[in-house]
Amino acid sequence: ELGLEKYVRLEGLSYRLVPVENSNVELDLTFRNIMTKFGYGNADKKGVYFDEENRRHINTIRQSHAFLALGLSFLLEKRYKLLAPLAFIYVWFYDAFPLIVFLTGAYILAVYLLDRRLEWRPALYAGLGILLGILINPYFPQNLVFLIRHLLPKLTETTSVSVGSEWYPYDTGQLLENSAVALLAFIGGVLALGLSGRRMDIRTAASLLLTFLFGLMLFQSRRFIEYFPAFSLIFAAFACSPLVESWLARKDQANRVTGSEGRLSLPIRQLLPGLLLVIILAPGMWLTLRDARHSLRA
Repeated sequence: ELGLEKYVRLEGLSYRLVPVENSNVELDLTFRNIMTKFGYGNADKKGVYFDEENRRHINTIRQSHAFLALGLSFLLEKRYKLLAPLAFIYVWFYDAFPLIVFLTGAYILAVYLLDRRLEWRPALYAGLGILLGILINPYFPQNLVFLIRHLLPKLTETTSVSVGSEWYPYDTGQLLENSAVALLAFIGGVLALGLSGRRMDIRTAASLLLTFLFGLMLFQSRRFIEYFPAFSLIFAAFACSPLVESWLARKDQANRVTGSEGRLSLPIRQLLPGLLLVIILAPGMWLTLRDARHSLRA
């Protein structure tokens, strides 16, 4: 501690030592530096070094995806009580835990639209877990104050907050470049719904609603880009599954007519959505692991 905190001024992503006390931020210069000079990206380039802070953020995003994936699994398997401990742990791990509210809300809406019944238990258990996670917390009540101050500006004045460009929307060219695979998967899933000729099931409807939600969030702020691709791929896998099952059924019927074997067992059929998702994700995962290993060796 050198006692210089009062004499530094933020000018973008760095501080300048100035002979003036409590001159915290040079707003105009900060805005110009961040919005017009600083270059974002390059995380996909070979040899890029990820320091401890960046690795921490990446791990946090992975954890958030894991929580949402588990939550979706618990919902689709109707294991609603497990949402309470999941939400409790989510609160402790990451301040994006309100996303689990959107997750349960999309599922409840899907059930209501398809079955015309209000399934309230997911909201009860998820809400209970969030409430306990906030109250039974070493940072309470400061964590509640932080949550309110952190969320309200983002929900009400996202694009008017003078912060980094992550809270501003992408332009069309950037969006197509960064999310082309996810957009194609989403379009493919929508087309598959029309081609299947079947009534949409709850898992497909819930994943569609979640994809719409994260898509809207992405159009509002690039901060949420990590969620739209994941759920668009999940939706595409669920939406394409009836087409694959129909093709397999026709193939089985043809085999029975000709007397040949080759019918897939029931467990394999039940695993089709997961297998489709693995096939869709495998190329991207392989490229990511390859680049990460190259970066660590460098």
